[in-house]
Amino acid sequence: MRYLHLLSFTLIVLAFGVPAALAEKRVALVVGNGAYEHTAALANPVNDAKDMAAALRALGFEVFEGLDLTEADFARKVRDFARAARGADAALFYYAGHGLQVEGRNYLVPVDARLSDEADLRFEALELSDVVELMERASPASLVFLDACRDNPLAQGLARSLGASRSTSVGRGLARLDSGVGTLIAYATQPGAVAADGRGRNSPFTAALVEHLATPGLEVNQLLNRVRQTVVAATDQKQIPWTHSSLTGDFYLSPPERSELAATEHDQPAPASDASAVIQAPSGFDERQLELEFWQSVKESEDWQDFQAYLDHYGADGTFTELAERRRDVIKSREAQQQIAGSTQPGEGESDELAALPREWTEASAKAAEQDLKLTRNDRQLVQQALNEEGYKAGTVDGVFGQKTRTALSDWQVANGLVRTGYLTPDQAEELLAIGNRFARLAANALSKKHIVKAKSYLKYKLYDQALAEFDKAVRSDPQYTEAYIQRGLLYIDKPNLHRAIEDFNSALRLDPRHVKAHHYRGDTHCKIGNSKSAKEDYLRVVQYGSKRDKRILRGRIKRAGLVTVGPLDDDPALRVAIEEHVNAACL
Repeated sequence: MRYLHLLSFTLIVLAFGVPAALAEKRVALVVGNGAYEHTAALANPVNDAKDMAAALRALGFEVFEGLDLTEADFARKVRDFARAARGADAALFYYAGHGLQVEGRNYLVPVDARLSDEADLRFEALELSDVVELMERASPASLVFLDACRDNPLAQGLARSLGASRSTSVGRGLARLDSGVGTLIAYATQPGAVAADGRGRNSPFTAALVEHLATPGLEVNQLLNRVRQTVVAATDQKQIPWTHSSLTGDFYLSPPERSELAATEHDQPAPASDASAVIQAPSGFDERQLELEFWQSVKESEDWQDFQAYLDHYGADGTFTELAERRRDVIKSREAQQQIAGSTQPGEGESDELAALPREWTEASAKAAEQDLKLTRNDRQLVQQALNEEGYKAGTVDGVFGQKTRTALSDWQVANGLVRTGYLTPDQAEELLAIGNRFARLAANALSKKHIVKAKSYLKYKLYDQALAEFDKAVRSDPQYTEAYIQRGLLYIDKPNLHRAIEDFNSALRLDPRHVKAHHYRGDTHCKIGNSKSAKEDYLRVVQYGSKRDKRILRGRIKRAGLVTVGPLDDDPALRVAIEEHVNAACL
């Protein structure tokens, strides 16, 4: 049991390799169409789909599987898949069967399609871009695998029906499909080429996919490189799989095995008892968010060794160390009590303080004392959250102290050597509120960081409106996080909306008046709008509060402007003189 929660946590972290893409829910639609009614049947698509569906289920995907789908069945499957994919961390679509391109658009062909003329396309075939668009709306990571480039008699018949002047609009194979951010599309062969159906159980492309899909530790692009090599070798270089990707992070269909993660500094496998080896973070992963995910993976555990594993890794520096110690001790205590329960008479072990008091008087006075605290609904929610985090199962965090909350509170009181009343004293409320606030703050900060990471992904593609929306969410998620305001302010500089940028830097500095980056960026912005006095004040704060590195950066920026002479490094008086001369010359 000790590593069960740790292992599931590791799979979550490594499913994407970056914090913006922690994969807790992955949904797949797998379709294989072979029994065509109005054209030549295909032998392998149903086998291909069955094998892919089995492989994806083994990797933890929720799979919607469709075999030999009519047009109505196909549309229904796509609708069900799209609904299930809403809010998923990853959505995957695999299709094997006939497909064709007309005027650069790709269509997937149900088994009952006739396609006798162009008008039939809209009503009898499914346009691929519609499926991809649904996936991109539903999930931040979309993967599409198309084994649909087979030689298609329906396409040939449709070309003849269009006549000589327009028959060239019907192309061979499938056309390249452009996608949005966060999407990967893998084709069985190059756009415009035709792939083989295969002579064995599977097509060459799907056989290679199934072979490499479960290889631990292969990032999806590495996996597809291996698929490409396998297919090229199997088809004597006649078929070359092709990929188009706009994924913004690493994606692992099968995460690295523990042996790849748990290496000592001498690159030797760590012993099985070394819990810290199980949770090594991928490069660039935020350590606080990693710790939060670790805690969430063990917090509901009834095995004290899971909490001990957390303590072994984080020790006294852990955010949840105190909670983990308590939870571990509570479970150990319960186990000890269960062992002696048979020899304990009713009422034995109850607090002497409680036993000495009349039951009615104790409950009434305890209830009145809690009412005097005048707890708000938010206070009660924080208490429930704290009890849940400590493992006492207070139920839904709704601010209503029902029977589950009272029982949880009673258990918490007993475990901490307090009188069992089920009602809060001032000291108990203070302690539980501190725990609840601490967790709520950490959870809000982790969510804000996720939105910032996503916003920066949009910025790489100059999608400013989408990036701004994510920065707005980052600020709303954690209004106490200075970095959220700073990052949004930098975007406003680029848009440009300089006054909004200054507002954000002001917000960051209200939270932390000594925040050097906020002073530096606000000084730059004041300079851009010609406010030399305010720019000078901010730059001087950088000299006052900043490290040597901060001052070196400021000195370099002034020097690159080339308007004034800057003194030597680590000469603060000279830097102050250079600041005044710089703002007078540059901030006009």
